[in-house]
Amino acid sequence: MLSRAALNPSCAQRVLARQWTRSSAWSFSPTKKMVSIRAASTKSGAGTRPLSSLAFAKEQEEPMLAFDLTAKLTVNNVPARIRDRQHLPASWDQGLPEFATPGNAAFPATYAPHGVFDADDYDLEDWAQVARAQLDTNLHRHGAMLFRGVPGLETVEDFTMFTRYLRYKLFSDDSYKNNMQARSMQSTCVNKIVRTASDEPPLYTIEPHNEFHTAGKPHKLLLWCDKPAPEGGEWLISDGRSILQQLHPDVVEKLCEKKVRYKVFYETKAENNRYTNWQTSIAPTKEGVESYLSGMEYEWSWGEDDSLTYWNDWSPIVPHPITGERVWFNQIAAHHKTFYTNHPNFLNNPVEDSRWPVHSTYGDGTELEPEVLAHIRQVVWKNTVVVAGQPGDLLVVDNYLAKHGRMGFPEGTERKVFVVAVFE
Repeated sequence: MLSRAALNPSCAQRVLARQWTRSSAWSFSPTKKMVSIRAASTKSGAGTRPLSSLAFAKEQEEPMLAFDLTAKLTVNNVPARIRDRQHLPASWDQGLPEFATPGNAAFPATYAPHGVFDADDYDLEDWAQVARAQLDTNLHRHGAMLFRGVPGLETVEDFTMFTRYLRYKLFSDDSYKNNMQARSMQSTCVNKIVRTASDEPPLYTIEPHNEFHTAGKPHKLLLWCDKPAPEGGEWLISDGRSILQQLHPDVVEKLCEKKVRYKVFYETKAENNRYTNWQTSIAPTKEGVESYLSGMEYEWSWGEDDSLTYWNDWSPIVPHPITGERVWFNQIAAHHKTFYTNHPNFLNNPVEDSRWPVHSTYGDGTELEPEVLAHIRQVVWKNTVVVAGQPGDLLVVDNYLAKHGRMGFPEGTERKVFVVAVFE
């Protein structure tokens, strides 16, 4: 399968022609001119200015979030185990790294308040506008940005208001995709725009993934840490550019040609549900479900027990909405049925093949070869870092350029992280 047979010109070859390094990411510019937005101002003034670090440096009287290369993103010297980790999908694969790579202040790029100022001089909206300027200028370059120590960002209510002050598009055009409503994993709606990042069992490690079709393919994800786990529970962040460069061209070629079919399975709502159900996850009635599915151009079928299966095909590579570059944007591994084989709800208690919560195949319905799936996971994990969130940390991920996930943490301990999706 991984032979280097001669290939016709393809998306795989076009992408692999450019060898990516982290510094080269800064050469990418938007395909259309960025529009200046209202920058942060003192309480007595207002106005607009270009989105540039130089503009910030020249106006010291205004709040600043500066690139902080001194930030420490791990809390101890104990490495996070990957290979042979319990409750991690396919962790038995000896090709996986033994331990995860610790994050550093360059990835995710870490920003913190800079200069001498009185926190009472600026409110949450001021800081949100500064963050918006940095995001619009730099997120497509970094792939992921961590804002640490933002004054006033202390509660989920603060996070909600901060997100609104960013003035991004927070709702998908389809009502059922509002607030990532149809995503396949378990989470809880906190308000109209904020959800818990995950309600999966603490011991389960959520392998790196892009938020994809079940969440409406958001452009950005805002992950805010209210309370980190006392042990484990770190954020996982994967560099999508380096993943694409390191994948075998034959694998990318075949996936581009055949596309990827994603299937989702939901039980009907009952007291003995194993996992999620369609009434809670999509809509309370079959009519509402079918309206959503037809609007998204899914195919679907109802089971004799009122269970639901739906599916669609997508390319694994798409243009980035800002830079236009081709990016590895998919959920091939994290949507495969093996995503759940080590899940506490399914470990030692598997289901029939047609009843796994999710599954991915080639677009013609044929199964992905085990060695292809293993190769993808190995490359993803080799380009993944762990970040130990602190209270108040805001991690912003370009969903097209970086995957995200969560390390497991001990049962009986608490971790409180919330998420907002931004749509373009």
